[in-house]
Amino acid sequence: MEKKQVVSVRVFQSMELEWDGHSIKNEGNRSQKLWLILAYIILSGQNGATQDGILSTFWEGSETGPGVLKTALHRIRTMLAESFGETFAKEFICCQKKTYTINESYTVVCDAEEFENYVRLARQTKNTDEQLNLYKKAFELYRGEFLSVFSDTSWVTPLHVYYRNLYLEVICSILEICEKKQEYEEVIELLQRAGKIVKYEESLYVYLMRYLMRMEKYSDVMNVYRQLSEMLEERLDAKPSEEAKSLYYEAMYASSTRLANMEEVISLVERQDADREAMYCELDFFKELYHAYCNGLSRNQQRICLAMIDITDIQDRLLSKRSLACCVANLKEVLCKNLRAGDIISMCSPCQFVLLLPNALEADVKRVMERVKKVYFKKYVHSPAKLTCYVKSVAAGEKR
Repeated sequence: MEKKQVVSVRVFQSMELEWDGHSIKNEGNRSQKLWLILAYIILSGQNGATQDGILSTFWEGSETGPGVLKTALHRIRTMLAESFGETFAKEFICCQKKTYTINESYTVVCDAEEFENYVRLARQTKNTDEQLNLYKKAFELYRGEFLSVFSDTSWVTPLHVYYRNLYLEVICSILEICEKKQEYEEVIELLQRAGKIVKYEESLYVYLMRYLMRMEKYSDVMNVYRQLSEMLEERLDAKPSEEAKSLYYEAMYASSTRLANMEEVISLVERQDADREAMYCELDFFKELYHAYCNGLSRNQQRICLAMIDITDIQDRLLSKRSLACCVANLKEVLCKNLRAGDIISMCSPCQFVLLLPNALEADVKRVMERVKKVYFKKYVHSPAKLTCYVKSVAAGEKR
């Protein structure tokens, strides 16, 4: 009986085929659609991919016939021939009764299928050591997200999510076993590697902070928290969870090894930068500052002013997401530079700023708002925004 030839297929991170000492991967200027069709056929397994299924997946909504698919298959075979030769290119993909399959003369070994198999076996075994070994093998196979370059493609997206969730299950299972063995160093290394693969997954950062705390690596905990904060702010416009904040503060307090003197405390809280301008903060902190100001000023029966600025288009409609983001960033800069040091700025909705101005009269604040608008439109002449300002004087400590 003729021995089947093994073709190794990798779909975690980039797509790569390897056969007989040669390889090819989806890099360079090759058509991404060709790689997607090739992956679609390979991952369809023994059942194959029907002609209608391929056409509806890759040419949905367009009036195309089998000819366009025939051209695509010709280009795929030409691409394969460059690395594996004409014979392989002609034989590898078969078509029978309008269904495309992989030639039975070749055995496809796919990293995604191996990954799933290791997870399945790990779930079934009751031996902890064997289970850990299987989960580690699965972990090593996951070199990157499933077809990460094509993750926004309709048929790739659900598989991308499926394998990501399976990978997170693998990590949690390894953590659970290593927790019992108190193998914290190994867990920390695993989480650091996983964080480079699965981007924007806060749970991995929190797990890492927990285990670093157990190893009393407090400066590392604080560094991880800063990385998490920067990542969430830059990519998702979000803030770390309460658990992450709690771990950060716990590490900060634990890292203090001696009592500070008064001069050190003053140096710590003193403003170092020469430029004094209004402060921007998140809404939760804004609320705390508001209450602190109210409690302080109420002793002298003083008033504070709240102001609000709406950002809309000239017809009072919401701006497009891109235009709004630009206007918000520009107005934030103008507000910080043109209000007093001690004034507080925040956002109470995606298109509204809220301002806290202590020891200010309502009439004065209204004039300040008009000045801010003039500065803004002078600097950003072509801005599509309309700025509408509201001002309210509030007695400090007044119950509403």
